[in-house]
Amino acid sequence: FPVTIKFGWNIAKNNVLFGTGLDSFGTYDSFYRGIGLDNLPDTFTNDAHNLYLQMFATGGILLLISFSMVIIISIHSLVVLLRDKAPATEISLGFSITEIFIIHSLSTFYILHSQ
Repeated sequence: FPVTIKFGWNIAKNNVLFGTGLDSFGTYDSFYRGIGLDNLPDTFTNDAHNLYLQMFATGGILLLISFSMVIIISIHSLVVLLRDKAPATEISLGFSITEIFIIHSLSTFYILHSQ
């Protein structure tokens, strides 16, 4: 696993309910980097590996559930479009937006900086 996943997981599992606070991943990066992670390069990151882990680490399980609901509602809306036999352009647009959002959220979006 990438190092940022391990950092993010360490932060999240020690701050499950409310997280560390929005936009605070970089603040806690150096503190949680040493928990079970030895011989790491001297780097700094302000973001977790992906958006879900970022939300869990900084906002806790409450923010992760809220954020996940946005995705579930998007998928549900797409299913409704398909069920109601909406025009192909609406289905294509709904599918594209949902897929782009999900893929972007799962992708790596951090940048490592030398300290």
